[in-house]
Amino acid sequence: MNLSLTKSFPFIKASQELPATPVKRKDLEGLGERNVQSDPLGDWYLMLPDKLPPKQISSILRMALAGNLWQQSQLTQRMADSWPMFKKCQFELRAAIASSKFVVHPYCLPGEKPTDSAEEKSDLVRRALDSFKPDRFADEDGLNGCIFDLTDSIINGVSIVELIWNENATDPEGRPEKNIRASGWVHPRNLAFTPDGRIGVAHAAESGNMSFANQVRSDLMDNPSKFLVAKFKSKSGSCLGAGFMRVLAWYWVMIVYGRDFALNFAQKYGNPFLDIAYQASLASSPAEVDKFERLARMAANQGYFVHPDSAKLVIGAEHKMGGDSAQLALMHLADEQCQLLMLGQTLTSSAPVNGGTRAQGEVHENVRQERLEELTKWIARILTEQLAESLLIENFGESSERPTVEADMTRPLSATEQADYLQKMSNSRIPVLLDPIYKRAGMEQPSPGDKVLIQGQPAILEEAVTPTEKRDQEFEQQFEQQVAIAQFQEPQGNVNDEKKKSVTAHRIQAALVNSPEDEAELENLVTAAERSPHNNGEVKAVEAKVLELVNKGRF
Repeated sequence: MNLSLTKSFPFIKASQELPATPVKRKDLEGLGERNVQSDPLGDWYLMLPDKLPPKQISSILRMALAGNLWQQSQLTQRMADSWPMFKKCQFELRAAIASSKFVVHPYCLPGEKPTDSAEEKSDLVRRALDSFKPDRFADEDGLNGCIFDLTDSIINGVSIVELIWNENATDPEGRPEKNIRASGWVHPRNLAFTPDGRIGVAHAAESGNMSFANQVRSDLMDNPSKFLVAKFKSKSGSCLGAGFMRVLAWYWVMIVYGRDFALNFAQKYGNPFLDIAYQASLASSPAEVDKFERLARMAANQGYFVHPDSAKLVIGAEHKMGGDSAQLALMHLADEQCQLLMLGQTLTSSAPVNGGTRAQGEVHENVRQERLEELTKWIARILTEQLAESLLIENFGESSERPTVEADMTRPLSATEQADYLQKMSNSRIPVLLDPIYKRAGMEQPSPGDKVLIQGQPAILEEAVTPTEKRDQEFEQQFEQQVAIAQFQEPQGNVNDEKKKSVTAHRIQAALVNSPEDEAELENLVTAAERSPHNNGEVKAVEAKVLELVNKGRF
């Protein structure tokens, strides 16, 4: 259904439309061509006035529910141009999502390793995310720009991005493959819906610069290999009414009208108030009265006033807008609601009026981070279900063993966080891999022979030993201590039999390996004997435990 701008929107003047002859574009074919050509005047067409009454805003929002996203997007543009908080919040949210890191994991069943074909498909998707090479002089984007454009659906409910392919790419081994070169945002004036609710891009015959096609009965351009579609899910049902701007449009009224009131107030009451009294006899002379009025305006604008001595000039203080001004309160309310809706909190740039604590700031930051992670994971699902799917179909002819794109939300730890994290992981009784621990802490893993700092003391890192090797070393130390104690308690001749001592040592070592309880008990007895200043039976207790192990016949 083609609608003329002036017929559909009476408040739009003909001068705001394009010249009478719109440029018809040809619907192109091929993955490497751009079907929806960029138009630098896209935001100029149907440019809305600086201010809109609430009734007109309601009309625009209703028409968007019928598929007219063009005018809704123009309203969003007016809101962003004249509402700094709205501009700031949406950029903060969308830019953070676009700059996030995305990683690709190959498909595999739980408990199994990926197959060679799954690894090959994962490598293809990974190369695709790194292969964007947009034309710097064209309206094309790389991966970050592509993701940023997809997040426009958070504001307007739906966003479509066209993929521009490189059909002559090659993989690292020189084999031909199809990959993605760039992306381009599809302006909402090109979007269309069919009566059954399908969304796509209207053909040239359905849309033009002088009209838009919010509903079409012919086929849409909906090649899944050419377009990524982001439909924001803030409600059940159609995405047409899901954008955040629909809620904030009413608060935008408070901003634009409140700002106009503040400017008018400053113009009228921001200067000192002048009270000029003239003689009653001059009241019958309009020319003289007009003269005083001109002089008063000159005094307000230029700071001086020349008058006869018969006139008296009294200067009063200028008026000020108090903090309880209704207009200012509404503007602050609008800013606060914008932050709460889009970021989930209000402490991104300033503390509360009545003060705030560090704990409050951390809670608010956590809320913002949760909102950011939710939306970034949503974008990762689009990259998995749409981008990765198209790459496999175009290169393999099928999409089995499709890899998963996930958002990597890790961030570098501060020095305090590093120390706390390493301390907790060092005390863990569960075996963990060292590489992820050092990577998470943002530190380089030392190698044997490196100079390291251990508990504040410099040292040379030794080779790592297994738990069994460590137990053997500790046993040898304990046994040597036990023999040394025995030398003081028994005749020298009873402990010089090296062969007997060696056999006994190996037997005791084997017993301790098989019995951790005996090992712990023997270690405690030896420690007590070493620390005892007098022989009060501690050494005898060690000897008794050793004999007990020998007599148990464990070997």
